[in-house]
Amino acid sequence: MRGRLRVPAGTRCAEPVRIGSPFSRCTRKAQLWELGESLLDSTGSPVERLINSVGVAVLRNEVEVGTEHVAEVRRLLAERFGADAPFLVVFEKPGMLL
Repeated sequence: MRGRLRVPAGTRCAEPVRIGSPFSRCTRKAQLWELGESLLDSTGSPVERLINSVGVAVLRNEVEVGTEHVAEVRRLLAERFGADAPFLVVFEKPGMLL
């Protein structure tokens, strides 16, 4: 097994872990929720004002962010968390409060 990364027993990854990235494909669901919540906890941040929803895409192992401003939110997230951060930014219209 020369030249391969070894993953601890009991750990499952969709892809090999990349060295040097603060985010691995083995990020736990709880960590993804914390990461998503951190987007909404930063009072008044530019990205917070553009987000319509935040959730966890479990099968993709990413934080799903819904917004009408996809390109701008992708850019802001990459600036704040780095290009390898586990975010899936999708178009979503704002919901209506009843």
